[in-house]
Amino acid sequence: MAILDISKSGVEIQAPPKSLRYKCCHSSSKRKKISHSSQDPGTSLAKMFADVIAGTSGTKDSNGNLPSSSEAGLYHSEVEIPIINYLKFLRLARLNEVHDILTSNDIHSHKIFSPNSSLDRKEVLILGLTLGVVTKLFDNVVRFDKYLSRNNLNNV
Repeated sequence: MAILDISKSGVEIQAPPKSLRYKCCHSSSKRKKISHSSQDPGTSLAKMFADVIAGTSGTKDSNGNLPSSSEAGLYHSEVEIPIINYLKFLRLARLNEVHDILTSNDIHSHKIFSPNSSLDRKEVLILGLTLGVVTKLFDNVVRFDKYLSRNNLNNV
């Protein structure tokens, strides 16, 4: 059976179905009636952008209300994984020492070592970590992310 059967009548771009109702807006009274019955698209688009920028898109409660600013932080799609989990994944010999060095320099996530990060390996070497540890930190971010997604550890 062909996808398009020319012998059968149907819906085409040039011939929409008869059940589709058209509204003609020639008179100003009809135009006003239609504009009042539907929401202003400019307003709804602006509201949608404001919601996206605020990070609250899709987070309305059962009443359709957006969360307050204090609740907005509860709706993050990804949970931040502590750096200690990444260090355990790497099976580092001096785990506690490396953890202390990283956290004392405000490095709390493995994502800072990702390839698209602006952090340079030389900057991490200056912290007092060995070349092997720094190499492991930078080279295993993708593996750790795959590990997390397989084990659903980032979707708490």
